[in-house]
Amino acid sequence: MIVVLNKVDLFPPDVRAAKIDKVTRGLQKALAPTKFASAPIIPVAASVTSSSSSSLETTQQSIGLEALFDTLRSFIRVPTRSPKGPFVFAFDHG
Repeated sequence: MIVVLNKVDLFPPDVRAAKIDKVTRGLQKALAPTKFASAPIIPVAASVTSSSSSSLETTQQSIGLEALFDTLRSFIRVPTRSPKGPFVFAFDHG
């Protein structure tokens, strides 16, 4: 299991780290007696829009997506395929 804390950009930037830490500790405590005690917890925000008060320019960035992708890659198992077995083809309608 991978726990994803979504929309962490909704926390104000000055308290974001503390809020994420508090939620993470709470989740770790809740998961501790389960088989998911070591599940990674990843805070993310797909798109964070920020604008400067001195400019009309806005920038978009993300939070935690690379960490999420890296974690997903670490859990993916590429199946071993054998060309010697029978050919199997999924067919839905005739």
